[in-house]
Amino acid sequence: MDAVLPNTFTTIIEEMWIRTLKVIAGHIESAWKEEDDPLNEIKDPTEFLVTSLAILSSASPGKYSAVIEQYMDRSNQAVLLQLCETYNCTIV
Repeated sequence: MDAVLPNTFTTIIEEMWIRTLKVIAGHIESAWKEEDDPLNEIKDPTEFLVTSLAILSSASPGKYSAVIEQYMDRSNQAVLLQLCETYNCTIV
């Protein structure tokens, strides 16, 4: 009889954990809705990033371009320049 009790207790605890995890998973799934995404209007994240950087740099001319030139790898600078040309933006 003693061997059955611990095994039953363990089974009850496991079932409680499984039920709890299922409830938590249900709450997480219902909490995330696509319409709640504050950035859903951004169709092209790359364009958003590049144009945002251009807008920020225009508010402080010379600041961002100096940081980019000093700290960004040359190959990445070339990619950024190409993206600016693609989206018709300038980082000043």
